[in-house]
Amino acid sequence: MASFFRFWTRQAEARPFVTIAVTEACLSACGDLIAQTVGKHITASSSAAEGEAKGYDLWRTSRFILFATCISPIGVRWHRFLDSRFPIRSSNTWFKTKRRPPSSHAHSGVAAAARHANRARRKMERRNTAKQVGKRLI
Repeated sequence: MASFFRFWTRQAEARPFVTIAVTEACLSACGDLIAQTVGKHITASSSAAEGEAKGYDLWRTSRFILFATCISPIGVRWHRFLDSRFPIRSSNTWFKTKRRPPSSHAHSGVAAAARHANRARRKMERRNTAKQVGKRLI
């Protein structure tokens, strides 16, 4: 699966319009297939008494694929505009962890008291070290 995604990425960089058009065609065909299947089952359960059987509408799917393929270059240009207007500052943005808001569990109760006590202890240690160094210099 990873090799397929590497192949797709290389093709998208080399030929973005063709790659996106083919991707749109495949996704549109799958989406329309799912929509027609679900619609068929819903219609079949509601009109079981009528005995009406509807098959797969290939003409509808082909129109949907054609429309999606024709619109895909506009989407490529739109995303290029968005990328140039709002650049991503880091390549690993998805993996960065967000800082917790002040109302989160880590900033409340015992954890906050422990942090405060550690800060106070370090501050006192720095003061004592500074006093000792000062005495040695005198």
